[in-house]
Amino acid sequence: MRKIVFAVVVLCMAMFSVNAQDVTEKKLENQKPPKAGMENMLDELKTELQLNDEQSAQLELIKAKYKPMIDDVRKDTDSSRETKMKKSREIFDRVDKEIEDMLNAEQKELWKAYKEKRQQNRQKEGRGRGQGRRGGGGRGM
Repeated sequence: MRKIVFAVVVLCMAMFSVNAQDVTEKKLENQKPPKAGMENMLDELKTELQLNDEQSAQLELIKAKYKPMIDDVRKDTDSSRETKMKKSREIFDRVDKEIEDMLNAEQKELWKAYKEKRQQNRQKEGRGRGQGRRGGGGRGM
């Protein structure tokens, strides 16, 4: 009798572990690979701000112009963390300005709301200005 109970328990455990693996594998298959922060944000903006084709093209140019600058700041191992944060903020401020300059009045309101929403989400995650994982100042665009 013990052997039967033991066999049933082992069989049940094996079934649950196989099922758990299948669920995990399906979740991984359905997930998109994470994009870099700027890329992800710019892709979201196309939808959120209802950009037309010309504005989408301008956004791509902005991304092409500033992404290498952001990458350079991130790769810079000689500068202090504060210096890198300052440089990043300056770049993102320029990105903000260029994006805002290409928008119409309605889109500017959507842009403002989008930035506020991102800032709130960053603060919920503990990454708002002055609340970063290492006490840094995150940038909520």
